[in-house]
Amino acid sequence: MLLKAESGIDLKELGIGPLRIPQAAGKLLQAGSIAIGWSKVAVHLLQTRPRHCFRCLGLGHVAGTCPDGTDRYTLCYHCGQSGHKATGCSAAARCAVCADAGRPADHVMRGMSCKPPLTRGKFPTQLSHGGNRVARHLSVP
Repeated sequence: MLLKAESGIDLKELGIGPLRIPQAAGKLLQAGSIAIGWSKVAVHLLQTRPRHCFRCLGLGHVAGTCPDGTDRYTLCYHCGQSGHKATGCSAAARCAVCADAGRPADHVMRGMSCKPPLTRGKFPTQLSHGGNRVARHLSVP
């Protein structure tokens, strides 16, 4: 009941997966485990993940600030080819993101062994406009 008391979440609404409850995180981590129903569940801190772009499938930025013009959204996550989805794909695993970056690409895109380089997104430029500085994005569709 510690989870409900600290967060106000109805335990009947929970499923399997990570919880994001900043208010109760410290107490739950200190306890090390929590009873949910008849089960005792271990509590541990998840590492932060870098931003993920859904346009180029790279890391370190989001689609709105994507510096790469490549749209890989429709590619198969298993083989990196277009025209089909990963479900039922029998081709050899190939990561298009790592292949384009010149890294080993014999894995599926966004898998555990996928380590593409982090690329920062485009930043707004400061343009002079009548004595006032105005932030504008560069060529973001």
